[in-house]
Amino acid sequence: MPSTNTIKVHLFRIVPSDDADQLTEVLERIDGQGLRERIRPVRGRRFRLERLALGRDIPGLDSNPEIRLFNVMNFRDGHGPGQADIDSPLTGIDYDGGAPGEDTAVLYDPATSCMAIQYAQNGPRHSAIQEYLNDFIANGCYTLNVKLDEDFERKFREQRSLQRVEVKIDTSQVSRDSFEGNAALTHAYRASEELDGTILDINISVDGRRRGAALNGTAKTVAEFVKNLGQRRPEAIKKLETKGPVDGDKPEIIDLLGGKLTKEIGVAVSTDDYRMDIEDRWNALFRVYSSWHRNGYTR
Repeated sequence: MPSTNTIKVHLFRIVPSDDADQLTEVLERIDGQGLRERIRPVRGRRFRLERLALGRDIPGLDSNPEIRLFNVMNFRDGHGPGQADIDSPLTGIDYDGGAPGEDTAVLYDPATSCMAIQYAQNGPRHSAIQEYLNDFIANGCYTLNVKLDEDFERKFREQRSLQRVEVKIDTSQVSRDSFEGNAALTHAYRASEELDGTILDINISVDGRRRGAALNGTAKTVAEFVKNLGQRRPEAIKKLETKGPVDGDKPEIIDLLGGKLTKEIGVAVSTDDYRMDIEDRWNALFRVYSSWHRNGYTR
């Protein structure tokens, strides 16, 4: 009898550059290559598109026949899982010349340019999938922008007179060019770079005891810039909080990293190989995506 595990799903908007190839064509191009030829190095790991299907080919998904469903895996290096038994000690797993691998399930709807992506702790994250796909296009590039919960978006838009902005950035994951267009962050990055720092921790605030005290409008610009950077390079942004009034005079703290549109859903886990079948995960993504689509999040 299979058990059930919960997966998290996030929603992304695909933003192509003006000269980018059609993503559907790129996916078909990758799928037409042999398994070895599909492998690309991304951030020190090897990634590969494993399987590509259309909605019409998967039982239960034929109501949206043109959606693309695929999974991207990475070869796992270093220490891996072992085989456990109640009456036997933990042993290694014989991969017979292979290696452990972790994969991430993806649903892409060409009609809305949206992707529903399984959050995988050890598998490819959306930023790595973005880099992997971009490696196969002849022209332009794609950017995967995470969709935030609308209430977080509203609160951040309406938050005025900021009293505090707190940012933590892993500078090993970005470059000086990442801050082009924002003078304040460029200066801070250069200071960190000159001192060989790897964590840039910024906390700018006013004295809360001074009634009506607030940062100037540049503070909101800095927070907006980091929020957008986090959409492109989520592994770089470790903290992003703003403090200021939203609906009334009382200040409210908004954790902009906690505002991702997220839904959890259960998926069966096989007792034979302790994996979630890819078609079961695609079906789960479809149910979540359909709910978001009905509620207007894919507009």
